[in-house]
Amino acid sequence: MFRERSNKVGALEANFSAHLTKIKLLRQMDQDFDQICRDYEHLTALLNDQENRHVAAALQESLSGLGAEIRQYLRPEIGNNALKD
Repeated sequence: MFRERSNKVGALEANFSAHLTKIKLLRQMDQDFDQICRDYEHLTALLNDQENRHVAAALQESLSGLGAEIRQYLRPEIGNNALKD
């Protein structure tokens, strides 16, 4: 079962501030989406602590891919994976 999420969204706030309500609902409804968001938050924290440029570049690339996945869930035309605005 899904864990109850706190009101704090973390790293997602800065990049998806216009969609926080939808993100919170999707995280409660979709375990895969919740995992993508947790991965995004985790990699953002790692990137903020990273001093090695090569590792930082790899983390940024992964974050870019996760961001694209999140945006796919937020698009209404995706169907069952998205909530209507």
